[in-house]
Amino acid sequence: MQNPSGAVTGPRLFQVGTPGTTHPYLLNDMLSKVYNNLMTRSNTFGVWLTVGFFQVIDDSTTPVKLGPEIGASTATNIQHRFFCLIDRTQLVLPQLTRSATAVTQAQLNQPIWISVGTLNGIQPGSILVVDRGNLQNNEETVVVTAVDPPNNRFQATFLRLHSQNFGITMPGNPGPQPQFDPSSPDYLPVVPYWETLQ
Repeated sequence: MQNPSGAVTGPRLFQVGTPGTTHPYLLNDMLSKVYNNLMTRSNTFGVWLTVGFFQVIDDSTTPVKLGPEIGASTATNIQHRFFCLIDRTQLVLPQLTRSATAVTQAQLNQPIWISVGTLNGIQPGSILVVDRGNLQNNEETVVVTAVDPPNNRFQATFLRLHSQNFGITMPGNPGPQPQFDPSSPDYLPVVPYWETLQ
């Protein structure tokens, strides 16, 4: 990668020094240091799903033995197709609780107590995502510094404003979701796009 308005013989992106005069190892020294922090792996996936209907030949075995697809011989088979994007970085446990207090301008950048309906396993050191999916871009991650179980409250430092009744959740794998609905706002951060194709 090179600056399009720069000289043809000029340094490329991440090169330090002058090409032709600086030793090649030193020229690319910054890139070699950055390389250990880059990867081609991603937490975003495209998922294609096809559901077909098949005749059950023997239901006494596990798994059941399937026969031909229903309607395939007459070209009247029905298949449902689905596509979605999954952002695995947004996986969180179901909403734990809601706040009973707001975070005001005067409370920012200092430890404050937040009252909640129930602590639901929140403890010192817990990482919480608050105002998840908020349209005003108030979502933030905080670390719990103390809890007060008798009064159902926890202490954390906030950098953004939050109105009363903001949602509180915790990063993690929520496990199977038997009532999964991709159109639900609860799943929007994890499934930002989906489409029923057929």
